[in-house]
Amino acid sequence: MNERYTVEGRRHAVLTEGFLTDVHGKTAHGVIRYRPEQVVAVIDSQHAGKRVCDIVASLESDAPIVASVQEALRYAPRSLLVGFATDGGAIPPKLRLPILEAIDAGLSVGSDCAVGKMTASLEIERAGRAAGGKPEFIATGQTGILITGKGIAVDRVVGDFVTGAAEQLVLSADADADVLLIEGQGSIFHPAYAPVTFGLLYGSAPDALLLCHRPALERVMGFEQRIPDLRTLIDMHERLLHFVKPARTIAVVLDTSELTEDAAYDAIAQAERQTGLPADDPVRNTGAKLWRCVEGLLSHR
Repeated sequence: MNERYTVEGRRHAVLTEGFLTDVHGKTAHGVIRYRPEQVVAVIDSQHAGKRVCDIVASLESDAPIVASVQEALRYAPRSLLVGFATDGGAIPPKLRLPILEAIDAGLSVGSDCAVGKMTASLEIERAGRAAGGKPEFIATGQTGILITGKGIAVDRVVGDFVTGAAEQLVLSADADADVLLIEGQGSIFHPAYAPVTFGLLYGSAPDALLLCHRPALERVMGFEQRIPDLRTLIDMHERLLHFVKPARTIAVVLDTSELTEDAAYDAIAQAERQTGLPADDPVRNTGAKLWRCVEGLLSHR
């Protein structure tokens, strides 16, 4: 493979125009957070002249923000990473021009369509490795693949084959790994994406579940579907898997990014009271607490 396209050789200019602080910018956030060395500039005219950390402090990146593709070229990127994903995956007409400019400049171009399932898995993997474990994050979406360099984009797998594709991810994982952290997608209650979730659950045949939730979210984004309470969510996931391969929920993972610090810790405490399970936000507090839940499961196997 040409060095230009390897994970180690990537130099991204990340296009977020208008989406850097928006939930639809999760692709940009994921790559900037976990592969900061690959990001040479961010293109977003709303914040031009600043650094990423000035706008999204939790990303801890000093990559410059510029107003255009032409300005980004000063930082010698090799690819344009489309760092946002709109509902349905459509690229707004006004953002097609910078993509065409990047192509004309000889850059390769990548794209991807959020309660933090990928981020939680990566934070737990990071904490596990820091503790001496050998966890492996298994990517099932485009952003995860950009970060790890392997996996499947499950939204591009024919429906009949999603379960088999998930099984193959497990079977082809690093033989030295002691824990596989399968990236979740969608929700079993999501009106549009539930089938993908079922395929991943059944195909990966998990030993345990980590329930990811955003406390401030009452309805599925873009739909009128109400999100059940945590206890119902846990019960339904465990019932669904009971007839295929029983698995219990061992912790609740919260995305408290939209809450103040005090409200975030109140939400964590409330989740623990409601479920009787450990809960935490691995971005706000690292994944150490959640990794200890995984370690506890391993010690009883």
